Amino acid sequence: MDKIITSDTFTAEDIKFLAEYELITIEPFFRADTFSLSGIEYGPFTPPIKTNVPIWVALTLKSQKLCKIISPSWLTVENLTILLDSETKETRFSAVPFYYAEISRMLLQSAEDDLKSPGELRMLLQQLKEKRENKIRIGLANLEPIPHKINNISAREIHIMRPTFVMVFDSLRRIQETTLKKSSGQNLSETTRRTVDIMSSQNIDDLMDIEGEIADYGEFMTYD
Repeated sequence: MDKIITSDTFTAEDIKFLAEYELITIEPFFRADTFSLSGIEYGPFTPPIKTNVPIWVALTLKSQKLCKIISPSWLTVENLTILLDSETKETRFSAVPFYYAEISRMLLQSAEDDLKSPGELRMLLQQLKEKRENKIRIGLANLEPIPHKINNISAREIHIMRPTFVMVFDSLRRIQETTLKKSSGQNLSETTRRTVDIMSSQNIDDLMDIEGEIADYGEFMTYD
């Protein structure tokens, strides 16, 4: 029976599976007509004309020495350096491909010889990952009981934050409800301020397990 993926059972491997269906450019070393996957046609394959295929197809062909994988435009030392600089200087998350972590991991594992300066790429990706994880920690430690809009979050980071967000916002909701009942004469802004004060007095580590979530993902995301 096929595995049913739900929000409660989503794992790092599930996200990797979805990332494998992202398109990537290859230079084929063979000739073949088009083929169809899920109603979508790929090819034809005529060297040295480049074409796009799902990553899992590219990696399969690569393992058989039937293609060269063309590195995505964002997976270069120059572009990762720019991303890392932005991530360091800005409080908000920089824009990255949704599956950047999974795709870079797969390519570094199985197509390193098609990437320029893979050692530097590993270093930059590791630094980028750590910068973004630190922003997650800071952001979760300073949440307020109002709706938040967070842009440029990757699939991996959503996986890390999802259970923690549910726990923290539920705690905030319950704290705010209690505060509202005890302060019928207060205005909403004062109640919100008191709620944040109460939340700040809590040990954030007691309300979330961000380190555990990152650790669970750690082995999958090791670039070395």
